[in-house]
Amino acid sequence: MSEFKILIVNSLQDEALAVDIKNTIEHVSEFKPYQAHQYPTKGANSREKILNAIEDCHTMISLLTNKASSDQLVNQCLGYAFKIKRLRDDFNTVTISESDLKLNGLVNRENEEFIFMDKVSHEIFLHKILWSLRKKVPNGLNSNVLKLKIKCCNCRDLKGIPNEFYGFISSQNDINRAYSGGKKSLSYFCPFCGASNEINILTFDNLSLKIQTPITA
Repeated sequence: MSEFKILIVNSLQDEALAVDIKNTIEHVSEFKPYQAHQYPTKGANSREKILNAIEDCHTMISLLTNKASSDQLVNQCLGYAFKIKRLRDDFNTVTISESDLKLNGLVNRENEEFIFMDKVSHEIFLHKILWSLRKKVPNGLNSNVLKLKIKCCNCRDLKGIPNEFYGFISSQNDINRAYSGGKKSLSYFCPFCGASNEINILTFDNLSLKIQTPITA
């Protein structure tokens, strides 16, 4: 499976939200999310680096919130992204916003993919982002295509770092059915120690890390 680079563009006012989104996306091993200032690209200055990042990435997530609606960087990135989208069939955009945001010019709710952060709980909001990104991967909504990167809640390596293992993500249909039936987590068993790791069915956070004390080596 290929890696999918994801660029997150945000204003300074939305920094905490951008970090939260990045940390959630990182649970999927094939997804490589970067904030604009972290993206591994070259350029003579910060503006050129960001424009090169837009050209290079698979998907650009823009945080066009009420706080960022007048942010110059966010708006410039959106304008350049729409230009790249006309040239590349494999380039995608997702816009994070609030439902009452007044749009002007470039962004069109009818033609662009929007995720409204004020319509649902924070967990479901993050899940919508994961679901949107999975849609943009060939067969990404099916099972046994994308993998979770899981840090075991129970065992560590010789350096004291939790052992890391991978497990395939259930299909979106299976996740929807399980969540509708009241299930809040998915179980993944560590291949090193056999411990059950309970993974949040919406955000893929390891719930077991918060309720168990890891065993040191």
